[in-house]
Amino acid sequence: ANWTLVASLPVEEAFAPVQNMVHNIALATFVVTLVAAGLTWWLLHLQLKPANAAFRSLRRQARSNLPLQALPQTGNDEIGQLIAAFNQLLATLSQREHDLRDSQQQVQVVAQRLLDAQEIAHLGSWTLDLVTGVLLWSDEIYRIFELDQQHFEPTYAAFVAAIHPQDRSAVDQAYTQSLVSRSPYQI
Repeated sequence: ANWTLVASLPVEEAFAPVQNMVHNIALATFVVTLVAAGLTWWLLHLQLKPANAAFRSLRRQARSNLPLQALPQTGNDEIGQLIAAFNQLLATLSQREHDLRDSQQQVQVVAQRLLDAQEIAHLGSWTLDLVTGVLLWSDEIYRIFELDQQHFEPTYAAFVAAIHPQDRSAVDQAYTQSLVSRSPYQI
């Protein structure tokens, strides 16, 4: 009994289990990819939530006229440490601004005292920028020379012209010598 049996099977039917397995693998891959993408998005969202909160806070502060405030620090990870450093920088800046305002107020008080002292002593002061040639006079200098600040622009030439004609040469010579010797002069 040497029998030989031959069966004929359509190709689609023969490879149906393989195609079914390929389809199931593709579907599983798609589902796993979606789950992995969702988990990745969720983890990134969770990790970047403090940075996003800091960004929103900074944007809100930038749009308002209120003083800057510390950013919310929710953790001690890299972003939390960055926010803590920013908050420390903000505190230092705030302290420096406060100190600057105090210094400006002190300078204004001292400047007013100087003006008052010059008026009482009937002495004035002036500053000449040798590079630009700009001459600044105190209020008392204008009063001494009886000149109106609104209608007189102080220059060295105008200063010399305001001096008595007999004294102009001595004042100009003393001033010129002080420039050469880089020393103060007194007349």
